[in-house]
Formats: sequence, structure tokens, C-alpha cells
Amino acid sequence: MKTPLWCEPGKLAVPRGRHHVLERRRALGILSGVLDRRLAVVSGPAGYGKTTVLAQLYGALAARGAATAWLTLDNDDRLEKRFLACTVIALARVARPFGRLVEAAGQYFQGIPVATVRAAILQACARTSQHLVLLLDDYDAVPDDALGPLLEFLLERMPANLHLVLAARSTPRLPIATLTVRDEVIQIGVNDLRFAADEASLLFAADASRRMTAAELQTLMDKTEGWPIALQLARALLATPAHEHPDLGEMTGRAALVSHYLMEQVFQRLPVDARQVLLATAPLPRFNGDLANALCGRDDGWQVIADLERRGLFVVPLDAEHEWFRYHRMFQEFLCERLRREPGMTVSGQCIAAAEWFAARDDVDDAIALYQQAGEHGRVADLLDSRRIWRLLGAADEARLGRLLSSVPQQLSLERPRLHLARIMLGAPAGASGNLAAELAEFRRRHGAKLSGEPRLDREIKVFETMYRQGALDEPPDRAMLEAVERTVVAGDDADEVELAVLQYSCCSACLDYCEFDECERLASEAMHHFFQVNLPYAGRWLDVFVALCHAARGQLEQASRVLDRARAAMAGTFGPDTDLGAMVDVVTAELAYERNDPQQAAALLDTSLLRATAAGGWINVYATGFRTAAALARLRDGPDAALEVMSSARALARRKGSARLERFAAVLSVRELSLAGRIPEAVQQAGTLALANEARAQVAARLGWQLWDPEAAVAARLLVATGEPGRAIAILRPLREEFMALGCLRQRIGITNLLALALRAGGQTKAALSEAAEALQLAAAGGFTRLFLDEGPVLLELLADARATTPSLPPAVQEFADRLLAQAVAAPSPASPEATAGAGELSPRELDILERIGRGLSSKEMARELRLSENTVKFYRKSLYRKLRISARSEAVAAARRLLSARAPARRGPA
Repeated sequence: MKTPLWCEPGKLAVPRGRHHVLERRRALGILSGVLDRRLAVVSGPAGYGKTTVLAQLYGALAARGAATAWLTLDNDDRLEKRFLACTVIALARVARPFGRLVEAAGQYFQGIPVATVRAAILQACARTSQHLVLLLDDYDAVPDDALGPLLEFLLERMPANLHLVLAARSTPRLPIATLTVRDEVIQIGVNDLRFAADEASLLFAADASRRMTAAELQTLMDKTEGWPIALQLARALLATPAHEHPDLGEMTGRAALVSHYLMEQVFQRLPVDARQVLLATAPLPRFNGDLANALCGRDDGWQVIADLERRGLFVVPLDAEHEWFRYHRMFQEFLCERLRREPGMTVSGQCIAAAEWFAARDDVDDAIALYQQAGEHGRVADLLDSRRIWRLLGAADEARLGRLLSSVPQQLSLERPRLHLARIMLGAPAGASGNLAAELAEFRRRHGAKLSGEPRLDREIKVFETMYRQGALDEPPDRAMLEAVERTVVAGDDADEVELAVLQYSCCSACLDYCEFDECERLASEAMHHFFQVNLPYAGRWLDVFVALCHAARGQLEQASRVLDRARAAMAGTFGPDTDLGAMVDVVTAELAYERNDPQQAAALLDTSLLRATAAGGWINVYATGFRTAAALARLRDGPDAALEVMSSARALARRKGSARLERFAAVLSVRELSLAGRIPEAVQQAGTLALANEARAQVAARLGWQLWDPEAAVAARLLVATGEPGRAIAILRPLREEFMALGCLRQRIGITNLLALALRAGGQTKAALSEAAEALQLAAAGGFTRLFLDEGPVLLELLADARATTPSLPPAVQEFADRLLAQAVAAPSPASPEATAGAGELSPRELDILERIGRGLSSKEMARELRLSENTVKFYRKSLYRKLRISARSEAVAAARRLLSARAPARRGPA
């Protein structure tokens, strides 16, 4: 048919060359369902290949037999009759049923109402069973308010065989949401139009003269973010002989080709207010409407940004709610270059203004990044100082604190007390601070004059320094110092919740050291409240560890476990499972599991947490807890040498961290391990180097380090028993037990009572020893302590069995606990001891009772009934017999019974 003179032929033809470029398979795959939809929309900024996609879709649809028409729109098509005339002419070129409509279209449908024209076009389309597809390119060349109502009318009423495909830079103002609900629309946006890495690789592979390496291609993809026109320009640039060895740094938004393209196709087409917002926010990593308003002195920033986003102008949302945005990297480079040429505006000025806006909203990270971008390092230091940024140490974010501190030149941070102390605090855990005590002394020397002139700052520094010295330097708590700091804080009119929380944290730690458990829990509750009020929940969760240790010391293992489980669940939901505090929680939980004789769980927890805990900036008491449990597990698994190796690691850690208390604790525990293994000469030799014989000093050490367990007094008493001086041991143990009783330290009280029972037995005071053993059982039953007994070895377990057998006044719950304990002793071998291989002459009376009944052929159940013992107790005695007689079979036991009993008095012991 003949095209009217007023209709340019180029409007109706696919642009030349578009379909010869790289096939856009991803976009075409999405558009393959267009014949099942009313509408398809391809939208994106300039240079994203929308026309290319339409051209390739044209060929694909024609190959499928669809009658596909092309129409490139321009501003003249804003008139309804002209648009409808162009539509008829375009469709008539590929389909037959339009008849006289074509002739009328050539005359602009003069004298025919628009409603009649619309109806006639829809009827003509419906007269054919063939799919009719109208591809409308450059849709945004026509204002939305001109064609929007017309297209909305057509979309609602057009027959099923008619399909529209629009390509536009902005999303058309059409009922797309309604069509989406009906599954009648396909949308393709920037994410679908940008080149993927494989597409870019194919693009450059087509140029045989220049092969890009994978690294070069990735660099280019990062720069362009897959922007097709930029990749095409890069391909053209790199294909020239001068770029045999390309400098990919040239491919920026400031490059001449890219800059001219963006100026012509994007920037010059925008209204003035949009240009103002673009330039004002150009250097920013992120922005929103409120920030745009502040920088531009306007109140419609959100509307401007929404319109920029709708236009597809390289504005990328950073969240699902479209609260924050950024610019495409190359577009941002283009804008920043324009900003440098703008009178009255500078990149640094906009960065500083935006930084102040972020700082006013306490968004420190963004403010610092922008100050750095502007080269304002002094402002960075001032901001960190004013925000007391070291609080991040209490927010599970040491990495962020390190990153922020590194943004300040060292000299600037050393001039500010808060930043200087934060550097010391951050560096010490990893061993980067060297002599931490010396650094703190240098800190005081450098800033003493300034602090004396600023009481508020001095008070704040004292509060944090006090806490840090307690943890990092393991300085014993100084009650007088804490009380003085507390008076200063409380007296200050400007004290904030952070100071109160940190001070209560330190006091809480001191109360734990002094066994003031009720006060420790009270302070922990108050400090936790303050930490949560200032949004430092990570620091608050440390107090759960304090509370758990209070429960454990009082023998409330179940309550301690619940507190730790609560802390672990809270941290996992907020900070993830792999925090340093999480490791500390697992270390303490491992000890509780071991105490209740669950070595498998304890080992599983320590395997993943002890290394993390010791590598972190932590608390010396938790280190001691972890190494004590690790040594016990190593002893169970591989013997005493393995336990000693663990203590060697603990001493090495103590030297690295400068903790004399942890180093001495590890040395004392090594002596204990040697004594448990029966290596008494070695234990005595090591104890001599520790001056453990000084019993008065040992009492003081026990009081200061009660939560480290096995205080020096207990180890000294253990060696006195082993070397034949039980009387001296008893003299140490009785007052020590009374002290632990007064303090409410049940776990320590049980351990000392066990040692006292052993000392009394070694001194020939069997009845008193049995009484102490019965007392230990009663103390331990409610809490479920088990390893305190099993780790002491067979001599104590025999005392417990005798106490269970000869103390009818034991409550049923205690009897059941004793039976379970003895059953566990039978199920697993006890640690070796000097008496583990004792001869038959040392059989106890109760063991002789069992041996006699073995000789008579009685079963364990029959023996238990006859002797009025539990079956577990009988089994324990039988195991003890086998060990002492060095036999392993019942037949051997029967023979030994007959042999031994025949040599004794003929009278047989009766039932107990």
C-alpha cells in the first residue's frame, strides 16, 4: 500500500543495523510470552538497548508468523487522530483486514469522531485470527497525558489477538498494576537490559582484533554496571590501534564520548529542578528526599527523586521500600564533573553539608565517609570524639570501630583522649598494643593536664579505663577506687546511661570477685537495663555471663544454663552465632556440661569456642574456666600429659596478655594435674617454685581468685595429704571451707569438703571422713555436680560408697544421686591415682563383704538385697575389688575370694 506523504517512512521501519548486534537472549526470553499478554513494557535509561531489543523481538515474532508492525513515535503523535492514523497505516503494512480505514487514515480521519475511529480499528483487528503485534518505540517522545487515556481505553477493550509492546525511558502512566494482577503485562527493566558477564564476553569476543582477559572484562563490568552503550563505546575505543594495551581507567563518566552522550541524551532533557537535585546529591554514596531537601533548600525532594526514578535516570534504589538511592557509577562520575563546573557549588562543599546532615541524625558511618571524601580529617576526629565512638566495643562491632579509627590520622587521634584510649582498647586484645600497662601510663601522661581541666571528660575516661583495666589487664578489683568513681559519676549532673552502665558493669565484676552474688545480680540487672536503653545490647549480654557464674558458684547449675541459653538465643537473633561473646558463653556452658558429666557436649562447645574466646579481648575468668575444662577433658581422653599440655597453652596465653593471675592459676592447676596422676615428686617440685607452702598467702590468693577454682590453698592441702601430712592439710581446709560457706560458694565448698574427707581418711579418722563424704553428697545432689567427685579418683569414690552404705539418714534424693554417681563411676574409668593399684591388704570392710559373697556365687542383685545396698553401689565395690586385686573376670574373683577368706578369721561378717 502507498504510505501518505505526511508519514515519514522511517517511522514504520525497524531502525537499520539494530538486529545485527549481539542477540539479547535474556530479554527476548522474557518477552517470548508477549502473544499471551495484552501489553509488554521495555523501560530503562538512555543507552540500555531498548530499541535493539524491540528490533530483535520484531524478527523473532515475524518468524513465528505474527503480523508485527513497527511505529517510532515523535511529538506530533500526541494528537489522537494522528496516532490512530499511524497505527492503522503500520498495521495495514503487515495485515489485510483494514480496507477503507487505510484511506481514511491517510486523511487523518477528517470528519470522523475519535470514538468511531477507535471502534473501527478494534473491529478490524478482531476480524482476523492472526496475532497482531504493534511495537511502539520511543514512547516517551509523546507526553503521557496525551496518549495515556487513549491507550488505557484500547488496552481495556482490544481483542485477544492484538498486542502492544512499548519501549520507553520511563515507566508509562498506564494501569500496569491492574494488568499485572490479571497477568496481562510483561515488564522489562534495567536489571533485564544490562549486559550480564557472559553477554559482555560475547560482545568483545566478536572483535577478533582484541581479546579481553577475564580480569579486564570484570573491571569493565564493575565500571559500567552492564550499561550496554558504555560497553559498546569501550569496544569501539579498545578496537583502535592506539589502545592495543587499554587503560580501562579511561572508561568513566568523565570520558568525552560517555560525557557527551549523557549530556545530550539525559541531562539537557531534564527540567531545572531535577538538574539541581542531581548536582546537589552527585557525590553522595546514598541519598533520599529529605537529604535532597536539606541540600537544595526545597521541600519536594521526594517527588523529584520519584520522577527521576520513574524516568529511569540511573537512580538505583538501595532497599525494597525505596527509602535510599544511589546513582549508576558512570552517571555519578558525569554528575560530579558537572558539579565541579557549577558556579557556587563544589564537591567538597556538598560532601560536608551532607556529612553534617548525617551527623545530626547520629549516622556516624555516612558522615565520616563524606568528611573523608572532602579531605576533612579533623572533622572526622571531632565527630568520633564527640560521639564517644568507643561504645562500639560494647556493640559487637570491633571491626567497625577499627575501620572508623583508621579513618583518622594517628597524630590526630593521639591528640584526643577518647580516640587515644579507644586505640589502646582496640589494639590490646590482639597483642598489638605491646605493653598495655605502659601504654595506659603514657596515655595519662599525655592527657593528664587536659583531663584535670575537664571534669566531665576525666570522669568518663576513668569509668571506661576502670572497666578496661579489670578485663584486659586483669587487675584485681579495687573497691575503694570503684566507690570513688561511683561517687563522681552519681554526683555529676550530666552523667549519662552509658557511664552508669559501664560503672555498674565494673562494680558487678568486683562483686563477683568478692563473692557478693546478690549484689552482683542486682547490679547486672541495672546495668543491662542501661545498656539496652542506649542500644548496646551486646554489652548488656556480657552481664548474663556474670549472672550465670553467680548461679554456678552457688551450685545452681540449671539456673546458670538457662541464663546462658537465653543469652545465646538473644545474640544469635541479633548478632549471629559467631561473636566473641558467643564464644565466652559457650566456654562457660562447656564447664557446666562437664560438671554434670557430659564431656561430649563440653568438648563440642570448647572445640569451636575456646580458640575464639582466647583470641578475643575477653575476661581472664572465662579464660581460666575454658582451660580448666579443656584440661579435664584432655585428661579423660588422653591422660595427664595431655592435660599438662593444655595448661602449658594457658601459661603461654597469660604471658602474651600480661596476666600474672592467669599464669599462676595455670601453674597451680598443673600441680593439681600431677597430683591426680600420682606424680607426687613432680608436683612437690613445681609447688616449691610457686611457694605454695606459704599457707597464709594461699588463703589470700584463694579469696582473690575464688572463681578460678582450685585456689592455692586447696592444692597445697592436696599435696600435704599426698606427702603424709594430713593434719596440716586439715588445718588449711576447715577454715577455708567455712569461708566458702559464709560466702555462699557451694561449688568450692563441695570441692573442699571432698579434700577434707580424703585428708581425714589419710589421718585415720575414718568415721569423720565418712561424715564429710556424706556431707559432700548432700551438698552436690541438688545441683547435679558429678565431676567434682569422679575426678578425685577411686579413694574418694570408695568413701562416697561407704557413706552411702552406712548413712541411713541420707534423704532419698541424695541416695538416688549417690547411686547415679556410683553407676557413672562403674561405667567409665576413673582417673589414675597413687592408690589405684593398691594391694589386697587394703580392701575395705565393705569390699570384703562383697568379696565373700562373690565367693558364694551371689549375683549383684542378691548381694544388694542381702547387704541392703543399691545395686549400683554393689557394682562400684565390685569394680574397686577388681582394680585392687588386678583381676578382670568373675572366675578370678571367686578364686581370690576363697584364697583370701580362707586366710582370715573363720567368722563371717553379717549383713550391714
